[in-house]
Amino acid sequence: MTFGDWDETLHRDPDQIVKRKNSKSVVLKDIDRETGSALAVGSADEPYVVTLNECTCGSFKTGKPCKHMYRLASELGLIEDLPEPNREAAKAFKENLPSEIKHFEDLYFRGAISAEKYAAIAKALKK
Repeated sequence: MTFGDWDETLHRDPDQIVKRKNSKSVVLKDIDRETGSALAVGSADEPYVVTLNECTCGSFKTGKPCKHMYRLASELGLIEDLPEPNREAAKAFKENLPSEIKHFEDLYFRGAISAEKYAAIAKALKK
């Protein structure tokens, strides 16, 4: 999946995946398929101007694609939808949690990750 001038690997970053997920709530209007631009209705009084490379929203100040850009890319058919939850896969993951946590515990005791990282990962996996 690629759009605009972005490296394809950026879209797999956890923060970007959340933006992609949140893009489903974005309302676009005046989509111009030829220029790859649109107006995104947001929290501001005026709509955001969004292209595949830029957006006038505050989130774009990070220099990474925002949810408005992901919505536009989706509307233009340039990116695939994120996977839907899969109960069987979730159940298998839950059953495998003890070994996942043990893996990170082993990394901690080998000095590969800090105690803080191990604790954060273990807590996140247990949620």
